[in-house]
Amino acid sequence: MVEDGRQVPRSRHFEPPLVVDFPISVARASSGMGAVAWTVIALVAGIGVLAMYAVWLRARTGAPTGEALNLLRVQWLRRILTSRALQPSLRIPLLALPHSSP
Repeated sequence: MVEDGRQVPRSRHFEPPLVVDFPISVARASSGMGAVAWTVIALVAGIGVLAMYAVWLRARTGAPTGEALNLLRVQWLRRILTSRALQPSLRIPLLALPHSSP
């Protein structure tokens, strides 16, 4: 083969042959994402759902953009927060906890 007036060989032979070696470690595949990854995904999804619900509530109640969202305007949440059973339902489980004296 002739290129620019010079004879160029068709192929080159390496003596000894050129060898490239690199180690690859092979291990068993993991069983999937761990509990921490699923917890982070659940938290991000939960925060996203709450943010969309807050936007929907603002649009429904007509709350101004700069004003804080009044949670007592949400009927189901108002019923829970003003219920007479709320405080005892929070206090009774605390009685089951072991009490340590100082």
